[in-house]
Amino acid sequence: MKRFLIFIFFTILLLSSCNKRSYDSFSQVKNRLNNMKSYSTSAHITVYGNKGIGEYEVKQYCVFPDKFRVETIEPLFLKGKVTVFNDGKWKVYHPLIDKYFEIENLRNIDQIVYLGIIQKDLFVSSDSKYKFENKDDKDFIMISCRIPKESEYGKFAVLYLNKDNFNPVMMEIIDNSQNVKVRVNYNDFEYNKDFDDSLFKLN
Repeated sequence: MKRFLIFIFFTILLLSSCNKRSYDSFSQVKNRLNNMKSYSTSAHITVYGNKGIGEYEVKQYCVFPDKFRVETIEPLFLKGKVTVFNDGKWKVYHPLIDKYFEIENLRNIDQIVYLGIIQKDLFVSSDSKYKFENKDDKDFIMISCRIPKESEYGKFAVLYLNKDNFNPVMMEIIDNSQNVKVRVNYNDFEYNKDFDDSLFKLN
């Protein structure tokens, strides 16, 4: 009986310790996202559509809440395409036609789907769920949340972060059938970078 009580005691102690460690890690991740004023990263975006798979290499520069720049690197026929959001307007330079134009009615969710931008407000909302996750033999902190009903691409957004430095590693958009519709892999992520305002301006 005594051994059993000792076993129960240490089991409870271990579980309490694990829960506290999880809570501390999740709180640090949420604080880091809340305090993220800007970032730059390279991103590989894979879009799984009904007619096939599209893949894009881009460079992102983001200053929250209202300045974004995405430079397309691949595919080659889109290399040099630049999309910028500033002063409440989306502007695009397209190298194939060597012209600048504005995009109207680009929704917040479109920023995730088309550009792979991390919408941090989604992942720090009260509805978001945090947990530890092993994927492809790597350990991550995973944040999942429901995305707005306006999206026709998926119902959930999932962000995977490095469990040691809390940098975003991958984001997925998932539909009701648990199919991945969009996957974004982030590399060389730099947190709270300073950018010149000219970076977010196009002619």
